[in-house]
Amino acid sequence: MLKKEVKIVRPIVVDHIARIEGKAGIEVIMREDGKAVAKVNVIEGPRFFESIVRGKHVNEAVTVLSRICSFCSAAHKLTAVMCAEKALGIEVSEQVAKLRELLYLANHIESHSLHLFFLVFPDLLGYHDVIEMGKDYPDVLSAALKLKEVSARVQDIIGSRFIHAENVIPGGFSKLPSREKLKEIAKEYEEIEKLAEIPMEILMSFEYPDYLNRDRIHIAVKPYGEEYTVIGKDIETNDNDTFNPENYKDVLKEKVVSHSFAKHVFYKGKRFMTGAISRYTIFKNLMIGKAREKAVLRSSLLDPRNPFSNNFAQAVELMYFIDKSKRLAEELAESIKDERPATPSKRSGDATVCTEAPRGTLIYSMKIKNNTVVDADIITPTAMFLALMEEDIRIAAEHMWKDGEKNVEEISRKLQMLVRAYDPCISCSVHICHVRE
Repeated sequence: MLKKEVKIVRPIVVDHIARIEGKAGIEVIMREDGKAVAKVNVIEGPRFFESIVRGKHVNEAVTVLSRICSFCSAAHKLTAVMCAEKALGIEVSEQVAKLRELLYLANHIESHSLHLFFLVFPDLLGYHDVIEMGKDYPDVLSAALKLKEVSARVQDIIGSRFIHAENVIPGGFSKLPSREKLKEIAKEYEEIEKLAEIPMEILMSFEYPDYLNRDRIHIAVKPYGEEYTVIGKDIETNDNDTFNPENYKDVLKEKVVSHSFAKHVFYKGKRFMTGAISRYTIFKNLMIGKAREKAVLRSSLLDPRNPFSNNFAQAVELMYFIDKSKRLAEELAESIKDERPATPSKRSGDATVCTEAPRGTLIYSMKIKNNTVVDADIITPTAMFLALMEEDIRIAAEHMWKDGEKNVEEISRKLQMLVRAYDPCISCSVHICHVRE
């Protein structure tokens, strides 16, 4: 007996998802039986960074790799450098580690500010874009610009420029910031602390669609030490699993999909989440200060079952990272001293490291021979959560359709809001080429 064909009743197509970094679209096919097929079409051209760095001196390679993305350039530069250092047996000083953390946190502050104020808030406040929003909410737009300005300046001071951080080199820094500059950083962060409370105030009025509530696997890098941060060693999950990044290929499997220039990644065969809500879910007890106090009072907005919680988690991190950065800058201003970059103990080696980029766990793996990169592999946060994001789009479309919503424009608008909640960085996700299935 032939199987009855299920008719397609409506395609829902978004050629370009607005207000995300990079080029991607949504395609949903609604069927007569109420089920949907959903795809996130990542159509931005693939990049060849792993291939480009093969055969290059390690110092040149880490500079190239920061160009994967301008929004996440500090994340890529620092992770690449730490991977090279691990492979070559380079031990950096505590001072270098703290300066790098200060730089990395500035990248997070800038990225979260950009995402929340410029990409998410127009949706929540009922505007087509941030320009229109700014006409009625000039104070909100002014706060956004100030937060971005300060965080960019910190990256400029420590990294020598606010993108690509050329001052960061294997072993340390080409030039260390002065005591005066570090005091300036601490003062500027103190001045913008109050502005970081604005996102929480705006987000508190948003109700999450409960049809997206479901148990999810979250992964994040376990911080070094006893306080919440973005640099660490092992990877943990919310189901109490821990694995060494050196074994990432045994746990994380990449899959080529025909509709995307970005691969999908699965954790032990399952879709999973990574990002601010994942970091907070797993390591919230390591967070201290006012941000943690406010988060505890609004715990319902930090529901690990719902992807829209990622926005509120970013708002919590924004507050916390500014406070932590101010403390780091004050501490470094008191103790900064001249030192030369550390030197390698060997010329060849293999290593894998992971850090927390603004959008989630970032993994770098390198093989170096005679100071030359012979192989490299990178898994970015967006590639990690794409499969889950696609599944959430399907669930959301099915629910809205079943609930009587037949306005395709309205469905498309809400699906784009869902995508923006994940904060994807498409440029990072397409860093490697593959053969289409």
